[in-house]
Amino acid sequence: MDNNYLRNTYPKIGRIKHNDYYLGIVQDLYCGKEGEFTSFLQFTYQNNILLPFGNDYHRLFSTIATEEALHCSVLAELILSLGGDPVYADNQGRWFGGRWIDYVKDVKQMLSLNIEMKEKIIIDYKTAISKIDDMAIKQILTAILKDEEITCLKLKQSFKDIS
Repeated sequence: MDNNYLRNTYPKIGRIKHNDYYLGIVQDLYCGKEGEFTSFLQFTYQNNILLPFGNDYHRLFSTIATEEALHCSVLAELILSLGGDPVYADNQGRWFGGRWIDYVKDVKQMLSLNIEMKEKIIIDYKTAISKIDDMAIKQILTAILKDEEITCLKLKQSFKDIS
């Protein structure tokens, strides 16, 4: 699917007043320990591990990694609009680390960890949305939240199918 088409499914980022508080919230969603960048790399790793087998899980993780990359792009644009710099660090200045990725090799474990990760990010998005008053930011985060909820359901169904 065309990335420009996917990008157009999110609300446009217009002029947003610089706000350090909102910036910190969005930065954590972008590159916190359980944020979109970490999720992107987790699914990319799992996709790479399963690629030689050409199974449904490889395709699922590849699709999710693509969605996570798009979320990173949307959040990076939002960070820039808020006056920030989309560096690979959380809002406390802790730089991204490869230790944040879980390198399990068992598909059932991968699915279980991914479900846990998605449930956490869903809570993080809901919390972020509740803390932000700016409607433009809320709309963007709500659109990503919907994606995360759908992804979580897909992962749960895959886990159910493998059990």
